[in-house]
Amino acid sequence: MGWIWLLPFHIIDGLVAALFLAGEWSWLLGSGAGRRSAARIFLLSATTRRRVVRQWRHLGRDGTLLREGLDAAVAGVFLLLASVTVILGILLWRGAGDLLPWHRTLAAFLLLLWILHLAFSIIDHWPRR
Repeated sequence: MGWIWLLPFHIIDGLVAALFLAGEWSWLLGSGAGRRSAARIFLLSATTRRRVVRQWRHLGRDGTLLREGLDAAVAGVFLLLASVTVILGILLWRGAGDLLPWHRTLAAFLLLLWILHLAFSIIDHWPRR
């Protein structure tokens, strides 16, 4: 509990994240470009699904950009988990203290997905021979 002094900052940070996610979901559902992006990151298009399967089988060695396949799937999962984490955080702020383990667990998964996204980005931008 030595980190309790960070709680006010974390609450403000969580509320800003909630506003950002509300804007993200509004854009994804409310515009044509957003719906195309949603189809890509939530694997709603057959092209993206095939690309993800091909990259998974070849572990990114097939020459295609990971951001168009595996990283798109990671982004979709990240967006869903971030949304649930923010909702749990707001419920915690409102007094539902029994949700803290779930909030922390999802936050740990978000960290792992973020690291995976960074790895995919580094691989995509690494000079090819």
